[in-house]
Amino acid sequence: MTAYAFCELKVVDLEAMRPYLDGVAATIAAHGGRYLVSGATPEVIEGGSGEHPIKVVLEFPSVEAFKTWYDSPEYRAILPYRQRNSESNLYVLDGVPVA
Repeated sequence: MTAYAFCELKVVDLEAMRPYLDGVAATIAAHGGRYLVSGATPEVIEGGSGEHPIKVVLEFPSVEAFKTWYDSPEYRAILPYRQRNSESNLYVLDGVPVA
């Protein structure tokens, strides 16, 4: 079943985060993932905008594919650049089955 990763973040140091930004898309694609939303600051219709202003939505073939990507050596090599230079929340969710 398709899975979606949702990340909300606030970049603290853009230049120090550059190695992550330059390399993350290739790691996602290598694991069957793709961006659906990137860098969007949402228009709030109801409630608040959440904890952090930037929203990213990724699609993966499954939760297992997401976890394989997240734990991959390629992603783990650049992950510290995001973790040290931004504040973020990251979620993974199963998609809705298509009838």
